[in-house]
Amino acid sequence: REALREQVVCLTCIGTAEALEDLAGTIQAKYSSEVEIHLFENLYSPGWFWLTVHDKKASKDQAIRILMETRGLSDFDLVVFGDQTNDLKMFQIATTAVAVANAVPTVLEKAGKVIGTNEQDSVVKFVKAHWSQRPAPRQTPAI
Repeated sequence: REALREQVVCLTCIGTAEALEDLAGTIQAKYSSEVEIHLFENLYSPGWFWLTVHDKKASKDQAIRILMETRGLSDFDLVVFGDQTNDLKMFQIATTAVAVANAVPTVLEKAGKVIGTNEQDSVVKFVKAHWSQRPAPRQTPAI
């Protein structure tokens, strides 16, 4: 509940690299201590770039940490999937960091495992294969 009281904002602008580079530079120069910025070409729409600007609290790794803590999941393994540089902080907190084969080079280098591309439904196949290998849940005795 505490986390939900925080003001968390994320803004995504989509355009050409030239149009977004100046905006990213201006925002970075003025607000670098308050926000995190990612400017990258959308892997699935070549030629279009995404500029994401978000409060430092609005990152994937922060959201995962809060969910794990508030839901009592801190002792569980964390498997995450990524394809772009905005996934790298999430990779740092994961037990297993998985990249799709068509991820950007930096993500591929940091991944503990690389699977097929997103066009091959590789994430779903990975989850399905590993879910079926999980231990059976413990039975709770009836009271």
